[in-house]
Formats: sequence, structure tokens, C-alpha cells
Amino acid sequence: MTDANEITHALRLWFQAGDVFEVRVLDAVSADYRREHIESGYFDYEHISAVPEALKRLLSFRGVYVTVNPVNPDLLARAVNRLRPAGRNPTTADTDIVRRRWLLIDCDPRRASGVSSSNAEHESALAKAREIRDGLSSLGWPDPIMTDSGNGAQLMYRIDLPADDGELVRRVIGEIAKASSEQVAIDTSVHNPARIWRLPGTMNCKGDSIPERPHRMARILDEPQDIVSVSREQMQDIVSYQSEDTQTDVPDDDWKHTMPAFDLDSWIAQYCPELGSPQPWKGGRKWIFPVCPFNEAHTNKSAVLIQEPSGAVAFKCHHNGCSGNDWRALRELREPGCYDRREEANSDVDLSGILKPNRIEKQEKEAPLFPNPGPVPDKLLSIPGFIDDVVKLSMQSAPYPNRVLSFTGALALLAFLVGRKVQDKRDNRSNIYLIALADSGTGKDHPRKVNFNIAFRAGVAGAIGDAFASGEGLEDALFMHPSMLFQADEFDCIFNTLKYSKDNRAESINEKLLKFYGASNTIYPLRKKASAKKKDGTVHEIAHIVNPNLVLLGTAIPQYFYESLSRRVLENGLVARCIIVEAGKRGEAGNPQPITPSDSLIRAATYLANLDVNGNLTNEYPKPLIITETPEATAALREVQQECDRRYNFYEAQNEGAAKALWARAHEKVCKLAMLHGISGNVYNPLITEKSVRWAWKFIDHLTQRMLYMADRYVYENIFDEKCQRAIRKLQEHGGRLPHSKLLRLLHESADSMKKIAETLQEKGTVQVEYDSSVRPAAKIYRLVE
Repeated sequence: MTDANEITHALRLWFQAGDVFEVRVLDAVSADYRREHIESGYFDYEHISAVPEALKRLLSFRGVYVTVNPVNPDLLARAVNRLRPAGRNPTTADTDIVRRRWLLIDCDPRRASGVSSSNAEHESALAKAREIRDGLSSLGWPDPIMTDSGNGAQLMYRIDLPADDGELVRRVIGEIAKASSEQVAIDTSVHNPARIWRLPGTMNCKGDSIPERPHRMARILDEPQDIVSVSREQMQDIVSYQSEDTQTDVPDDDWKHTMPAFDLDSWIAQYCPELGSPQPWKGGRKWIFPVCPFNEAHTNKSAVLIQEPSGAVAFKCHHNGCSGNDWRALRELREPGCYDRREEANSDVDLSGILKPNRIEKQEKEAPLFPNPGPVPDKLLSIPGFIDDVVKLSMQSAPYPNRVLSFTGALALLAFLVGRKVQDKRDNRSNIYLIALADSGTGKDHPRKVNFNIAFRAGVAGAIGDAFASGEGLEDALFMHPSMLFQADEFDCIFNTLKYSKDNRAESINEKLLKFYGASNTIYPLRKKASAKKKDGTVHEIAHIVNPNLVLLGTAIPQYFYESLSRRVLENGLVARCIIVEAGKRGEAGNPQPITPSDSLIRAATYLANLDVNGNLTNEYPKPLIITETPEATAALREVQQECDRRYNFYEAQNEGAAKALWARAHEKVCKLAMLHGISGNVYNPLITEKSVRWAWKFIDHLTQRMLYMADRYVYENIFDEKCQRAIRKLQEHGGRLPHSKLLRLLHESADSMKKIAETLQEKGTVQVEYDSSVRPAAKIYRLVE
């Protein structure tokens, strides 16, 4: 049994115009050749559709494979776009490969040979593949093609290397294979250029098919929208340290860190005396353990301690069972409590843990507590379908196109259009609060214009507002239009009211925003003094709103927004419910065009705005459409929930209230965004897929970490603490070093105030004072202590 569409789709993903590849069929039986044998043939890209036709000629087979790296085009003459018994005819050799196109990772469940995997074994292999994919993604690798091989799971990463790559591919696969477990093995033999790979759309038939171990069809589970190559540098980055005795690899310079010297010799003499004297190793030194300190069964000198010329320290045991044991683990094993002492925690370098499913574990163990993840990656600013169409329109018509602003605007528009009409099976609704941070002149107003233009053509522009002066005014507006989009500039003013208020009146808007957010799937009671009127002016007896759907698209200048924050604001709950994205610098001037949505975009927007929901009183009591999700999406959301809970618990133990508040709401945001991703992909038949969840998690994970990093820089306990932090930021912005006179001018402080700030920072060990003796009198200079 074969699936012609799946076969041709896979081959067009793997190859490009001009490529030639071999198809090899194992244990084939045909009408002309009744004994099991190997069939082989060569096909070019232009005749990919001939492959499923050629397979139909066979009566049966055990497996169909393809050389995924393109072969010498001359080999096409061996069997032109057809299959024939291989017999004594040659098949593709490594020397026949033109260039390496793919890095292959094969996750195979451990089981008896010659049989198919059970359902549990099959699922464990799929889970392992996702773990590896997410681990590599956290290192900046692009998304791979993920395939269900029928028995296990396979990942394909696009590369561009010569056939003779100096064994880089072999070493990379060997490093990744250390993620093998007792249940799943990563095949280390798939590194040769002419490696054949199971063809999706064909059956995997090992042994007999029985209910406990059925035959399954190989199929592509996930593929990136744009296939991006892994760079040579990225591959080299995960090839960790390699010792001549242990075949262990050393990471390149990008993974090394310069830190104060650590007296490794004294530490070894005290805590690992069995190591004895070191051996020379690539300009540094190495010590080989006679017995692994973590597993006494590892007696084959598989464990090694290395110190590089820079002083960097690393530990590794070659056995898979020790894959998580690094230098830090060794120190904690032999020197319990060593990392409880801060001065020692920063005195050595841990080079291990290159391939971890989640980098947060490393971040949690090392200072700073809130690392900077940098700007949001461009690949996260794209959702196929409706949102990308709106982004394209916004970018084409903007005087200064900015993808972040265009993307957040498109997200807000979609969330508004489906308000009160859709939900996921957890009863999450589409109400989201988005805040886009951008400097003046970046073009913050343009996405608002695009949204209004589309909403006007879809007949719902009346439900878009641009400001609300009070919580009561917001309440009245939502009573008139239960689903609304507010697009407001200078959104930091809302947080400033809470930050500086001394009574409850200033908290009115914050309170209403919080209540409306939580009431999206229930009934919101209006205040008693509300003038409950219909649009025609008649009095409405029901003083409540069913499922109010408020979507916010707020914009603000980054500095003003972050300065509006305080612990009170962060822990109040409103910030935790917001999705905050930084737009960066203003882009280059574009070639603006009129905002003219395409017919298909208007048709989709109108369809969503008028989406039919069940019930006789849909305006008052809507019954939203429940967006379907795949089993893989359900499982992925469960994993996200567990990870968010883990981070919440970690920061709760650290007594970090702001971090705890943000991670408490992260899973909810992922659910909402995954639903919008599924709707965008096909507005007429939406589906939440694993890809939807993966995108939503990466997006929220990045933004949450960025928010915590910025809050850590800007949030203060009191006014004087704010002045100290401003001084630190100014020093950071100027390379960590400023003369007293210049820092004084930048802070706009009096001499007395500046003196108190400097003394406080010196007492904390944050700043050191130096003197430039080349001038008279000697100039005082402040330098940040790293």
C-alpha cells in the first residue's frame, strides 16, 4: 500500500530542479520476479511523479528507501526513471554523492530485531525526536522536517556541505546520539553521504503485522514553512570536546567563557585524588578517571576531566547513561554545597549541557537570574494564512515597514474578528492584550490604520476604539459592542496611574481590564449606576455582558513603558496578562502604497466577522465554535503546561513575585495564540496542530524571558533605587565606563544626589571608582564591575 501524494510531496521537499536520486526497494516481489529481491532505479526531479507509478508495479515489498543527498546525474542512465532488479548492478556509493543536502537523525525504539514497534515504543521515539528538535531549536537551529518512519521518528535538517565534510556530520550525529535513552536509540550509522532514507507514503513492514506490533505507513508529521539550512558554525558549536582516548569532543570558542581563574589542581588533590597527574591535551590538560565517579560500572576509562588553555573546565563520560553529568554535577557530587557560595559559583566554567531540551535549566543555575534572550526572532513573526496576509498588506503600505508592529497588529485584528465566536476545548477565548513597544517615528499608527480599513470593509469598524478615559467608559463601550478592539497609544500611562496612585480611583482602568480579561467566558455584571441603553436609546433591563471579548493593541515608547513598571504593577496581574513585544529600531523607508486589501482578505475577514454561532440569542448568549485540535497538539500543550508550572515553582522558591506572576499566565497565552494560529492557517476549516502549539510556546517563552530581563533592569523599590538603576543603565549604554562629569549630566542629578548614588553603588560592589591621572586635576571615572 502506498500514498502517491505523500510520496511526491516528500520527494519535492527533499530535492530540487536538476537533482537525480536513487530509489531502492528491499525484499520486493513483482509479477516478473517472484522471489524477494532488491529493486533499484534512478529518477530526476522532473519525473518525481513516476516514482509512485513504478512502485505500483510491485506486488509486495518490505521497505522503500531513497538516497536523500543528490547523486551524480550520470547515474540516471543506469535505470532512467524506472525500477529494475538490482541483481549485480551497482547501487549508489559515497563517491557518487554530489553534495550533502541533509543531516539525518533517526530515533528508533529499542526492541527485539525484525519486529515492528508497539504503540508505546512508537510514541517514545516520537517524543524523543521532539525533545531533540526542541533542544536544537533552543541553540538557534532552524526547524527540521519531522517524519514518522512507521516504527520510530526521523528528523531532517537542511545543510550545505561537500560530500567529504571532514566527518563533521558523523561527529554531530555522535554528539546528538548522547541523548539516547533506555527506550530510544539514536542511530549513529546514518552519517555516510549515500545513506538511504525511508520514503514517506510507503509502509514499514518489519516482521508480521499483529495488533500489538502493527505495520504503519511512514508520513511527514511536520515541515517548516521555509526550509533554512543549518550553518557549518552551528554544527560545529554542538560538537563538544573530543579526547583521543574517549572520543569526546570539545566545543568551539563560542561556547567558552572568560572567567576568573579556578585552581583546578588544588580541587583535584582534595576531591579527586584518584586522578593523579594530568596528560597534555591540545594545549591544555586532561585527567582520565579509572572509574566513572557517577557509575562504578563504567571502568573503561570513559570519564574525562579537561582544562583548556583558557582555563575552561569540562567533564564528560562517554556512556549514554551519564549524558547529563557535567562539570557542575561533578563538583556538586564531590564538593556538596559548593554552589551555595556565590563567590565560588562564578569561579569556574561549565562547558557541558550543549544539547538540552530546554536551556532554562542552565539559566536557572547561573547568574544572571534573568538572562537577555535578545530581540524576537523574525521566524516567530509569521503565521501562515490570514495573519501573514495582513502583515504583507501592512508592510507594503507602510512608510517605514516594521514587521513586529505589522505582526502584532494582525494578531490583534484576528483576535477581534473571532471574538465571542470561538473557543478551544479548555474554554480559552480569543481576547488578548498586546503591547508593541516602539520609538517615535517608527510607525506605530500604521497597523491601526490597516486594521480599521479591513474592519470597515468587513462591516465591524464601529467596534474599534482608540482611547478610553476611565474604567466606566470602557465598561459602557463594551456594553454597546461586547466584542471590541481598542487601539491605544501611550499605553504606559495606564501603568503609571497604578504606580503612582495613592487611592483606588486611579486603579479603575486597571481593575476593569483585569475583570474583562477574566470574564471572556462568563457573565460580566455591569455597575449599578450604568446607563444600560440599547443602540436605539431604549432601556435594556439586563445589566450584564455575556462573554465580553476585549482585545487591546497598545503601543508605547520602550523607555517610558519600562519606567512605568514597579513591583506593584508587575504583581498586580495586568502585566502578566499582556503580550509585550519590542519593535526595535525604525526600518528603512519603504515605497508606501494605498491600503487596499485583496478580495480574498476581505472575504476572509467578513466571513470571520459574521461567523455563525449556535443558539437563538447569539448576540446576547453566544455558543462559540470549539476549534478542533490534533492529539499531537493536545500532548504538546500538556508538555507546555508542565514546563510553565516548573518555572513557576522555581521562581516561587526564589521569592521572585514578578517572574512567578508571568509564568502563571504563560500557558493560557500559549493556548490562546495556538488557537489563533490554527484559525489563521484556514479560516474556513480551522485546526490547532502541534505546529500551532510549538510556535505559540516559542513566542511566549521568548517574550516572557525578555520581559523579565527588562523588568529586572527597570523595576525598583523606591525613588532612590530608581536613580541607582538609571546610573547603571547609563554606564551599560556607554561601554561600562563614564567620567563623573558626563554621568552627572546624563542623570540630571545634583552633586549631592550624585555622591549618594555613587557611594551606594560602590558599597554594593556594582561600581568601582578610578582616576585618570593624565589630566590635572585627576578625573574621577566610574566603571561597572562585571
